Amino acid sequence: MGSALFGWAFTITHFAKVYSKKFGIERSKMMEKLWGDNYFDQKAKKWKNHEESDDGAKLKRAFVQFIMEPVIRLCRASMNGEWEKIDKMLGNLEITLKADEKKLQGKHLMKNIFQKWINAAEALLEMIILKLPSPVKAQNYRAAYLYEGDINDATGQSIKKCDKDGPLCISFQRWSQPTIKVDSMPSVEFLLVLYLPDKKSESKVQNTFQVKKMT
Repeated sequence: MGSALFGWAFTITHFAKVYSKKFGIERSKMMEKLWGDNYFDQKAKKWKNHEESDDGAKLKRAFVQFIMEPVIRLCRASMNGEWEKIDKMLGNLEITLKADEKKLQGKHLMKNIFQKWINAAEALLEMIILKLPSPVKAQNYRAAYLYEGDINDATGQSIKKCDKDGPLCISFQRWSQPTIKVDSMPSVEFLLVLYLPDKKSESKVQNTFQVKKMT
């Protein structure tokens, strides 16, 4: 969860790391506590799987109490320039602002603080590491979408198996420059935009080639 516009995002893992130290709980177990129907009775110092406290009061889910509410409080304080609240929360988070950063106001101040606290790049990198399959595993089912030729031919199989000794294949997804120059290369077969496996006229083999931008 987060904001791409302001460059911040968070994962359960991030907050579990912080709260696991506070509660003396393993991070993996803390992650389970911070999601789903889990509640913490502050007065009784107990974790519960229902929303009623020992004294009969209604409890908030741990996700709301320990993640959403701190995020919302700091966001509102930053947007409203409530420095007494900001200083207290940043002190707890061990975040320090430079003199020029303290002059920021509104969304610019909030963006600066949140990128220091829960930076979107860190959350994205975590998701890539934990969720995306390795290239070797992914290529097994991606190859047919990447290669328009016969997936059973030498090139198709080398892509599928991530074979470093297979035929050289380069996929240009987007042209960033009008021309691309490649020097001192082995013989390369370049497949043009209209290439089909049975239409060799739409391919050419060259040692050194210049590729014109095709639109």
